[in-house]
This record gives sequence, C-alpha cells and structure tokens, in this order.
Amino acid sequence: MDAESLNVLLQFYSSNTANEANLWMMYVAATIACAGYGVTSNTLTSIKMAVAASIGFLAFAYGQYTMVNEAIFLRELLVINLAPAKSSPIGPFITELSVRGLTIQGAIKTHAVVDACVVFLIMYRPVAELLKVYLERRKVMPTSLIDK
Repeated sequence: MDAESLNVLLQFYSSNTANEANLWMMYVAATIACAGYGVTSNTLTSIKMAVAASIGFLAFAYGQYTMVNEAIFLRELLVINLAPAKSSPIGPFITELSVRGLTIQGAIKTHAVVDACVVFLIMYRPVAELLKVYLERRKVMPTSLIDK
C-alpha cells in the first residue's frame, strides 16, 4: 500500500472514529436529559405524556443507533482496507486498530439496557400514580358479589 493511500485511509478512519464518538456523546446527553426529566418533572404525571416522552426518546435512540451502526460498519470496513499496511512500519498500530472499538453487538446491548432504564424512569411515576388510584378504588369497591 502506498503512503498516499494509507494517509487517506487513516484520515478517513480518524474522521469516522470522531464521528462515532460524537454520536455516543449526543446519546449520553439525551439519555441523561430524558432520565432526569422522568425523575424530576412535575408535569410528567399523565400516562399519555409519559408514553409520548418514551416514544420520542425511543425514536431518537433508534435514529442514533442506526447512525452508530453505520459508523461502526465503516470503521470495520476501513480496518479491512488497512490490513495490507500491517506489513509496513506502522503495522503494530494498524493491528491495534483492528481490535479496538465497540462492535455492533455491543451497541445493541448498550442501547437495550440504557433505553429500558430510561423508559422505566420516564414511566415510573405515572404508572405508580395509576396503580395507587387503582388500589384505592379496590379498597372501596367490593371485590365480588359475595362481599356484599
């Protein structure tokens, strides 16, 4: 592999890695904001509002995941294209690139766990309120005709 091709691939790799990191930082910021909103908001008591907030967050998370998936795919493709440079003086560096970074399966697992936690935090208070009302009504109302 000539030096110019190697330079172009490494620049593209660097740019793609920075893009991937920015996507994850955006996800972390949005996740913290949504979780914080779910925990502290006094306006998020309606189940409809909580469902809408959850759907909005999950739509954002899905969009972010698709962009991260593309960035991971490009990174893995670049590592494959850099493979011929493993015999060059920077070979150990290229080898290190091939074992670094989050995989697509890792991104899926991360999203599954974090997204479930955020939706739980958004839905917790409205569902708890519904359950409280339900249980209070059960105490007042007879459970069957036999109780009358």
